[in-house]
Amino acid sequence: MVSIAFVGLVLITIYAIFKNKRPITNRLESASIPIAIGTSSGSKKDFSNLLLFLPTCLFVAMTISLFYSTNSSQGLKVLGSQFKFLAIPFIFLAHQPGIKGRIHQYLQIFITATSIAAFITFLFFLMPSEWVQRITETIPLLKDYIVHDKALAFGVYSPFTERLQFSYLIGVAIFFQFWLLFKRSPNNSLLKSLIRIGILIITLLILGARGAQISFLIASLVWVIGGYLYFIHPKIIQKISSFLSYSILGFSLVLFLIITPLTAYEKVPAIKVRYDQMQWEIGTFRDGTYSNYDYTHFTSIRRLLSWKNSWSIIQNNPIVGVGIGDYQAEMQQAYTKDQLGFPVNTQSQFLYYWTASGILGLLSLVFLLGYATFHALRQNIRSLRLISLSFLIFYSLLFLFDAPLNFQVGSMTFLIFYSFLAILNVKNRVA
Repeated sequence: MVSIAFVGLVLITIYAIFKNKRPITNRLESASIPIAIGTSSGSKKDFSNLLLFLPTCLFVAMTISLFYSTNSSQGLKVLGSQFKFLAIPFIFLAHQPGIKGRIHQYLQIFITATSIAAFITFLFFLMPSEWVQRITETIPLLKDYIVHDKALAFGVYSPFTERLQFSYLIGVAIFFQFWLLFKRSPNNSLLKSLIRIGILIITLLILGARGAQISFLIASLVWVIGGYLYFIHPKIIQKISSFLSYSILGFSLVLFLIITPLTAYEKVPAIKVRYDQMQWEIGTFRDGTYSNYDYTHFTSIRRLLSWKNSWSIIQNNPIVGVGIGDYQAEMQQAYTKDQLGFPVNTQSQFLYYWTASGILGLLSLVFLLGYATFHALRQNIRSLRLISLSFLIFYSLLFLFDAPLNFQVGSMTFLIFYSFLAILNVKNRVA
């Protein structure tokens, strides 16, 4: 369904451009859109529009690697799945006036829909497993429910989409809800917003996506720091020194990073079981006893093996990689040498681009994140600076633990909200 909708959007965009008879280049030249993470309007050195084209660099890097792939048919298949890196920024650029005018409405719909999906997921978590199994067998649209005696150890059942991708979607929804609250968006009820945030955070905790949880915790520091500097610091420095105020902030951040995960571990059973399972898996791998168990389901070992095998391929092909067409086969060879029976897994976006398309692919991703972060730091609208930084930090950390851009839900989530940020209007004023 997502693919059909996506193709429809591309066709509508092309039709709208030809109907208006206005080339896309003219739209770009006339757009005084310094982007959400860009610079001020009218600057001769304003390269903020480049942000919308940076995802194209990833596509170009993958395309170049296709030419030295021996399995060109597989490469074309992968490249076709990556076409959204061209199409989504193109759609946003073509429709930017309409999108900017309705961005609050779009975000409210997205946050509400994600909250409803999270609430249903939480209800399934509370139900007896036989109830959940019966419901999922009755409703074809729901994902299959797999009965497991240690279900919590491997993450809570996600009824609509894969739990890791759903967790990333939830993280983004929480940050944009923070943004709407911070900028005091109209028609954004405080009570309803807090209820949504509560539902989303609870679901994020029980889903068991450790990469998303860690990334969310660290990225949320942006909002803690921003809230303190913008609302508390200006008031208390009238009574105490700036040094003492910053010391209080630093001490609070340390407490936040220590107390928050410890409290979640002690008070949320799903968290405790999930992380205890991780420690146990790694322990069996270290002492060699993992072979006594059904270890191919050990997600921690899967991640370690993915990193190890990716790095072994990179060492042999550090400059150009192996090509997108040969990536799967090369990884399969590396996994076969381990003789452990694990399927091929990709557990780092950075390592994937480096392995598949070499230094060019890796630098394209690093430059995209780095350039966007640079502009976020220069942003003089507080709310946009915070949402941009939290979003970029969240995904930069996720890319260390997983490869969400390789999947449809993950890549569309990143590209759509990256593009949202890229077309928000910036003015030289403090919001």
